[in-house]
Amino acid sequence: MRKTLLLLIAWFMIVLPVLSETFAEPPSNFYEHNAGSEENPFLIANLNNLRWLSETETVWGNESLDGSVLEKFYFHQIADIDATETIHWNNGAGFSPIGFYYADHSILMGMEIYKAFYGDYDGNGFIISNLFMNTAIDSFIARNAGLFGMVRSANLLNIRLMNVDITGSANVGSIVGTIIGGSILRCSATGFVNGRDFDFIWDPENPPVLLTGTYTGGLIGYAGITEIKYCYAKVHIHSNVKYNGQTAGIAGTMSQGSINNSFFFGNFLEGTQRIGGITTGFTTFHFPDISYVIVASTSHFPVDSGGFGGNTKNSFWDTESTGVRPIFYIEQNNYGLTTTELQQTSTYINNGWDFESVWSMDPKINGGYPYLTGMIPLDHTVSTFDNIENTISLFSSIAYPNPVRGDEVMIRFNLYPSALPITKGGNNVELRIYNIRGQLVQRISDIQTKTDGNMFSWNMRNTSGQRVSPGIYFYRIISSSSSTPANYNEMKETLTGRFIILNPDK
Repeated sequence: MRKTLLLLIAWFMIVLPVLSETFAEPPSNFYEHNAGSEENPFLIANLNNLRWLSETETVWGNESLDGSVLEKFYFHQIADIDATETIHWNNGAGFSPIGFYYADHSILMGMEIYKAFYGDYDGNGFIISNLFMNTAIDSFIARNAGLFGMVRSANLLNIRLMNVDITGSANVGSIVGTIIGGSILRCSATGFVNGRDFDFIWDPENPPVLLTGTYTGGLIGYAGITEIKYCYAKVHIHSNVKYNGQTAGIAGTMSQGSINNSFFFGNFLEGTQRIGGITTGFTTFHFPDISYVIVASTSHFPVDSGGFGGNTKNSFWDTESTGVRPIFYIEQNNYGLTTTELQQTSTYINNGWDFESVWSMDPKINGGYPYLTGMIPLDHTVSTFDNIENTISLFSSIAYPNPVRGDEVMIRFNLYPSALPITKGGNNVELRIYNIRGQLVQRISDIQTKTDGNMFSWNMRNTSGQRVSPGIYFYRIISSSSSTPANYNEMKETLTGRFIILNPDK
């Protein structure tokens, strides 16, 4: 009897995840007029919709014979998505990447097959958590891996991945395996990224006609002619590729294009032939341009690792946490400094970093290193400041309606009870609103505060009194140790959020 019961329990543990698996479902506006256009993008609201996108090649777009984009669709994510169950999908392979590439080495001449994503995907700052993927499942077949497997002339915006587990055997990154053309803006990831050799026995006397390398990056496997901006990766990168393998914190390798105002804080659990803190240059003549980046680590990089991997300027790496001194074309105000030096705002401002609208710094956030304004790292837990006199500690905030279709948006925030002693007539909270480019749109410093139910109505107008255009906006609420607006740079804690402004008739 007991044996039968144990067998039944084991059966339910195996079968129930399959029976409860989320199935693909088109977005709620799929059948609307002009759905999928820039004016009426497909709305990705849940895991059903995300799976639909990954399994519906007809909405990935197409290109003409001359390589120009012939058909393109637009997608907006409008809610956080928990992808925990993807670990049970596809017989252990997990989530299928949006767009794919694989190289089949089981046939004599080799064969490459791909279907790229050509659209625009805007994550709107919402989170996709616990995404699992393992494309390294077939002998002799190398496959890309990432939320997006293969994209061309596409724009990936405001995508935030938390606690990913991504494994592949071709080009591997948390956001995208391969991107050629287009841009990646304000994207981030935390978790694990794994590059794997496919099951292949190398014979130097009879090499295959087709043999792709494995490029593994915290965000991107391979990037060509791509703009990467306002991004970060806080991931553990593991790669066992010994032939033609390259690994780096942001992009495993990159040909042309640019990376700026970004950072990598993570580590390399195992090395390949070439390792770079930000990227590894694809060839000497096609190095990307890199500026205003920082590299730090939770453990020393492998011996002979590179610092940045491109034509770099005004950038930094932590010599203590990485143990690395750059070897790839480092020039123009690039510094290897100690951890303490890299936790001082003056280090960056003296080298032209923008701490008005792009970067922020707080000793309790991101290990004291700079972080991107409006993008507090997902592995950070906001703490309160008890026992600090005259300090407001922010507790929660929300913007509504969201998306915004009218003439105003309400931003509500609550304060931690320790703020009580300074609430009488105190002007201790400042609200800043930024556009998608990180530019300051509006700044309000005279907000009266109380412990809960603080409300502010913004009329959608900038500092010049002009109504802002539709798009994605970020707000930042700052508490200060002083009630004097001039001292808001002595900030103690911040909260951030985002909202979307749509055309009134949409």
